[in-house]
Amino acid sequence: MSTQKLATQYRADDKRLSLGCLLWILAILSIPVALIGNWCWSYLNSNQTALITLDSNSGKFLWSSGFDNELTRSIAAERDRVFVSTLAETSRSGDGDAPARKYQYQIVAFAAKSGQKLWSFDPPGASGEELYGMTRSPLQTNGDRLWVNTVSDRLPSKLPILVAGSNGQIVKKTPNTANIRQGQIFGIDAQTGKSVRSIERNWQVEQLDLDGMTIDKSTTAILRFNPALDVALEAYNSDTGKQLWKIPVAAATTQSTAVVFNRYRLFSNSQTIFLFDRATNKLSGYSWDRGRSKFKITLKTTLDSSEILPKDRIANDSRFYPVSNYLTANDTTVYSLNTDRTIATFDANTGIRKQEIQLPPRSRCASPGSITVDRAGVYLLCNKLNNNLSPSTTLFSIDNNGREVWSQQYAHQLGSEHNCRSLATDSKNIYGVLIDNARVSPKLPDKLIALDRINGTARWQWQPKFRLYEETLALDNDRLFILAAVPRWRIILSALQ
Repeated sequence: MSTQKLATQYRADDKRLSLGCLLWILAILSIPVALIGNWCWSYLNSNQTALITLDSNSGKFLWSSGFDNELTRSIAAERDRVFVSTLAETSRSGDGDAPARKYQYQIVAFAAKSGQKLWSFDPPGASGEELYGMTRSPLQTNGDRLWVNTVSDRLPSKLPILVAGSNGQIVKKTPNTANIRQGQIFGIDAQTGKSVRSIERNWQVEQLDLDGMTIDKSTTAILRFNPALDVALEAYNSDTGKQLWKIPVAAATTQSTAVVFNRYRLFSNSQTIFLFDRATNKLSGYSWDRGRSKFKITLKTTLDSSEILPKDRIANDSRFYPVSNYLTANDTTVYSLNTDRTIATFDANTGIRKQEIQLPPRSRCASPGSITVDRAGVYLLCNKLNNNLSPSTTLFSIDNNGREVWSQQYAHQLGSEHNCRSLATDSKNIYGVLIDNARVSPKLPDKLIALDRINGTARWQWQPKFRLYEETLALDNDRLFILAAVPRWRIILSALQ
């Protein structure tokens, strides 16, 4: 073979060898690239909580803001500001699928017009592992103040507690403190995010943060549990923090320490503070100024349909569920959704019974879900289980005289399955989220709808391609706010419509 041919063959072999080496190198390099690409896509496609803002008149998308925090549920809006409570993860320890995580409870404020983040506030002491219920604790506003009820992490399990014995003597008892927390009420300046008032730490139970505080323009009323688990209703001046009055509600004994857990519900209107005792179905009314007792009446309202307790267990069972939408009030009237398929109405100032409104027949309202009230009347949600095990909903509008004004049927569930904060209303519309809860696939995306308050006709609908948190509706100055679980890439690319 000539030297020229040999050189040509060497060059060809060298090219093939170089190409082979290059292919091997690319194959080796593609493994981490593929892994990195897969990780990046998994991250970008994972859900992130987002605050969504729409024009309440047209349903037009206005702006959104994402949260890195895991749990975000409570929302409030007033005076061109929107407030959201979140849990920020601060540390993680341990191996396995369920490592121990610690969180910091945080309040974040945004400008309602632009979505600009204005401030964040970390309530002192509101950190630890067991804080999940706090993100559902309602945020309350009265003008320039935002009020939040916080609880701390678990207390030591061997903490001794003094309890009054049944024979009148004081005995020492160490209960299971897994359900006991310390808490603090914070008044926050809505403009700056600075804490301007706090009510000293008080003993609370695990889930009382849902129902343990109510406010008006100048007064903050709370339920307080002292270390002996006695219960008192207290009122404070919102500006100075001075205690105005205190009313004993219940005294714990060695036989009834469990009774206090999530037993009471506190709510109000502009004239009266209402305290509902789930164990006895007693509703008490107190004046704001001096805590004067106005009335005490017995209701026929029901527990949440997700947990109906036998009568012989109600008095000693701590697992009471919220009845926020079975019992509610406007400026003049208290409404109670009853077990006998009626809505009882009472004068909110005197407790005198006004009337009982009969619910629609079972053929139209198989399972009463919740009631929402405004000055015009009552909006009743009724659920029905379909053949595919998904609930459908009928929405009824009932005026103050008990007459049905209009009704709308939906093939899917309207509002929360837990019957809490299902609807929002303003002077023009009713707002809610339609959810496909069928146990079959494929499921339809959630849909946010607006109905005319007068006749129930559809005003607009907004159907994104992600999950909406139906219990997080808030309204302020022709803007509608809602929280949602949105893939991160949609937030990055602003592809939320």
